[in-house]
Amino acid sequence: PTILEVTLPQKASVDVDAVSADVDVQQMAGRKLDVSNVSGNVVVTASSPGETSLENVSGDTTARITTGKLDVNSVSGDVRISGGITGEVSLESVSGNLEFAGKTLDRLDSNSVSGDTKLVFGLRPGGAVKAETLSGELELTMPRATSAKIKVETFSGDITSPSGQVEHEEHGPGASLDTTLGDGRGRIDLESFSGDVQIHLE
Repeated sequence: PTILEVTLPQKASVDVDAVSADVDVQQMAGRKLDVSNVSGNVVVTASSPGETSLENVSGDTTARITTGKLDVNSVSGDVRISGGITGEVSLESVSGNLEFAGKTLDRLDSNSVSGDTKLVFGLRPGGAVKAETLSGELELTMPRATSAKIKVETFSGDITSPSGQVEHEEHGPGASLDTTLGDGRGRIDLESFSGDVQIHLE
């Protein structure tokens, strides 16, 4: 196999387009990192771009980064993202598990079709979270001091939460939860079609 290794100034923006290859980005600290891959694994480590966009059609996506804006799109493969991530985050996964662990966010949007989703982060006052899964469990872990109104709905699945009272459908397997953490300055909307939803406060 052919290996292409490129060394750039650390502060340079990086744009990688690959068709069938593994992509490994290290120690990048430019304004923007943009990786698009059709087939192969994507790995980003020890990097701190201002903005990050990772798109992978077939393969795992793994990143340990510090960034203020993150956009991840995966069609087939597991996604594991962690690090000093703040600001706005968008996560999309069609087939595969999704794991995200960040710092304090202004906004998070997460959408998964098939696979479990695990989200760990803090929410700024007035921030917003929207997470949906079609087939798979949805697990959200946040600081106990989080301030937000929470709305959870499942069509077929249980809801576990340390706050509020879970309501079950009179006819059918669905459940819902409306509750408030702190003074309710933020907004958290969670929805699962087929799968359990778990909320943890630490």
